[in-house]
Formats: sequence, C-alpha cells, structure tokens
Amino acid sequence: MKNFSRIKKLPSLAKQTGLTIIEATFVLLLLLGVILYAVDKYTDGQQSSNLNQEQSNLVSVIGKIKSKYNTASDFTGATIDTLRNSEVFPDTMISGTTVHSLLGGTITAGPVNAVGSNDGLALTIPGYSKKACNGITERVESSVYSMTINGTSVKAANAQLDRAAVGTACAAGANTMVITITKV
Repeated sequence: MKNFSRIKKLPSLAKQTGLTIIEATFVLLLLLGVILYAVDKYTDGQQSSNLNQEQSNLVSVIGKIKSKYNTASDFTGATIDTLRNSEVFPDTMISGTTVHSLLGGTITAGPVNAVGSNDGLALTIPGYSKKACNGITERVESSVYSMTINGTSVKAANAQLDRAAVGTACAAGANTMVITITKV
C-alpha cells in the first residue's frame, strides 16, 4: 500500500472568501447586459411615445390650418411664420421662431397650386425614420390632399394612400415628407 500521508491536502472551499477574477468578470458582464437591455427598452418606449405625440400634433395642426383658412379665398401669404403666429402649432413644436418636428427637422410651409392658384398649402417635414414615416402616413392620410416622401408620390390628389409606395419611399434612414392641404 502506498503512503498517502505525504500528499498535501487541498485548501477547503469553505475557507475561501470573495470572488475570483473570472467570477467577478462574469457578474459585471451580466449586470452590463441587464443595464443595456433596460436602456434599450426605455429608448424604444420614448421613441414610441414621441411618434404617438407627433401623429397627434400633425392631425391637430392640419385641422387648425383648415379652420384658420376656412374663410380665406386661398393660402396666399401663408408661411411658417404666419402659421406659428396664428398658434396652429403646439408649444412643443416651437423653438424660438423655428417650428420643428418632435422626430425630425425644421418644418417649412408655403402655398402651392393644387387645382387653382395658391389653393394648397405644403408642409415639408424632414428627418423621419422609417418607422415614423410609415406610422405618420397612415395617421394623416385622410386629412391631406396629397403626400410625397423623398419626392415619391404616395398619395395623389384626393386619392387613397398607396401603401406599397409608402413602404418603398420610407426605406431611407432620414425621410422628408411633404403633405399638401387644400381648401377643397
């Protein structure tokens, strides 16, 4: 029989305290993953909230513009400044003298010829993401005369929204939408 008395005993695990570097690294990576997940969900929720607010704002703005110009013969003289001064935009869309989208860039406006002279008003809204572009077209389609996205017509004059064209036109990362409102 061999003598096992010379073999050293391994230290008892019960006496070990603290974490090894590998265990600590694993815990930190796990915590980092949980934090990144939480930030991602918060950001998604915030973007969804902003999209809903943007959709509501645009429907309200379109209604207010139609109401303000109800008795006017056309949209001659209508600019972003006259619209801002007429209080058709909510305060959340105004920064100084600039009107901006909650999701995109600076909004511009001006009269256009839809059927006759200056009988339409075009609102140009740049900077929409693919998701925002798709969502907003669905929400405002019934309130507008026509609509283009990045120069592509997605709603012809008083026609229905071309959903296939919307999908293709909204594919860019930063989309510019032009909606035309008429008195008709």
